[in-house]
Amino acid sequence: MSTRYPVKDDERNSRWPERWPLDRIAKRRIELGPLEAARQLDCWAQERDALEWAIAELRRLDPSLAPACDRAAELVAQPDAKPRAG
Repeated sequence: MSTRYPVKDDERNSRWPERWPLDRIAKRRIELGPLEAARQLDCWAQERDALEWAIAELRRLDPSLAPACDRAAELVAQPDAKPRAG
């Protein structure tokens, strides 16, 4: 069994406010996009098929998320690639 330690605790406070204040978390979440933010900031591992489906659905439901979806799709296609900023 493993334990998750997302960037925010159950009360939505930063676990490490000196390094990750809430405004920095919000900015980083935008930079990463919804799927990569869930992985990096919220410690949610995703299976490849589920990620590909979710990316397609996000793009379909909200076209304004296309850039974040494109970035997420790149990471799904190349899981060893490092996320790029902006």
